[in-house]
Amino acid sequence: MQEINLTDLIAQATSKLESRDFEGARELYEKALSVQKGNAAALMGMAMIYNRTDRPKEAKKLLKSLLVLFKPAKSQRGKKLIPPKKPSSQVMATLYAQLGVAHH
Repeated sequence: MQEINLTDLIAQATSKLESRDFEGARELYEKALSVQKGNAAALMGMAMIYNRTDRPKEAKKLLKSLLVLFKPAKSQRGKKLIPPKKPSSQVMATLYAQLGVAHH
């Protein structure tokens, strides 16, 4: 059985998104999410598809879930929590830009 490379899946999906093959991109992003649930790049790609296909409610839902992923968890008494990986400023700018498009 051939191993699925998540990085390659995301790259292929992004290429399809950029060429406006929204259905092909959606299929690949969904496949990536089946490999790694909650993958931020795949979720962002899906939100972009939703924004570009006039489905802002779905885009907002995904983008808000990404914001939650990037926020540090509230500490609980006596427990050390691992902070989430801090996204780059470019990722955050893209996230907020897509959220703005969805709200528009």
